[in-house]
Amino acid sequence: MPEQPQIALGRCRIAAIVLAAGRSSRFAGGHKLLADARGAPLIATVMTALSQSEAADIILVTAPNGEPIVAAAGAGRWRICVNETADEGLASSIRAGLRALEDEPTSAADEPAYVSVLIVLCATFIVPLASLIRFATARPSPSPVLTLASVTLASLASAAP
Repeated sequence: MPEQPQIALGRCRIAAIVLAAGRSSRFAGGHKLLADARGAPLIATVMTALSQSEAADIILVTAPNGEPIVAAAGAGRWRICVNETADEGLASSIRAGLRALEDEPTSAADEPAYVSVLIVLCATFIVPLASLIRFATARPSPSPVLTLASVTLASLASAAP
């Protein structure tokens, strides 16, 4: 079996793709990403947490009519990616986010631009966002790892400020 090259931990880069192109049709109070979470829209809370993380690049994927989501997210160190085929489902938003990451040049031809890609679903809580960021940076490998992260209003309410 050929030996796998290791990437130095200091050069680990992770990216985050926030999936925000859904219609939120089952959420009774309007769009769930615009719902209040600690005094701000959920999307703003999620984006602020990611912008304070070690993520090297953050992509916010919205639907073509996603202006309210973008406005609620506010300004930050993330890029907006409009998924023109958002009506095709979640996988199309993941593909759109990954394509947006391909626009980022790599530092060397023989190493990946990112060691891990954190896919953030603003839907269901699994583990705290900070823990996922630590996990994504803890295991450098020669090929990118996709990690699913999910956030809910309940998880944000129970987390320390």
